[in-house]
Amino acid sequence: VMPCNFYEYDMTMPFLSASFIFIMYSINNFFRPYELQLSKPFKYNLYSRHKYLLTVLTAIALLYYLLFSLRIGFTGFILYLLVFVCGFIYAIPAVARVFYDTKIKPLRILFGVNSVITSVSWAFTALMIPFFVYQYDYLQFASIFMIIFSIIFVRNILLDLTDYQGDRLLGIETVITIVGLKMT
Repeated sequence: VMPCNFYEYDMTMPFLSASFIFIMYSINNFFRPYELQLSKPFKYNLYSRHKYLLTVLTAIALLYYLLFSLRIGFTGFILYLLVFVCGFIYAIPAVARVFYDTKIKPLRILFGVNSVITSVSWAFTALMIPFFVYQYDYLQFASIFMIIFSIIFVRNILLDLTDYQGDRLLGIETVITIVGLKMT
């Protein structure tokens, strides 16, 4: 396996990753307005005021995402489509209820711990798909994966800290509500 020279490639994959992140955040916020209203009222008001603009931007991002993932090749397209379908299913409230109501606690916790799910999905779209498409060095992959995962995980934990009270009131399981505020 040859080390990857990132300067040889265009910006398609980074834009696909950014589009995926924007689409998933938009879909989650559109599908769960009640949770958003209670836990993040500022964000809820922003989405309410600019609903049509955000819907159009999300549709454009989705179109870009699907069309340009085809440019990557068949493997890249399938992987981008797979991660999109998984993210979309994760955002559906009925699916969330099934996991929240399960008696199998590890499944309930895994689904509810948004910090881990988000970190893995960001790292998957930003790094794992390019790894499968371009086959770059494993050491390079592992080090960049840890950096991306760590940055996103710490970001999500910090955001969960600001939403701690709302998450407890709504019964949303996060790393902080599971292990406690002091431990986090």
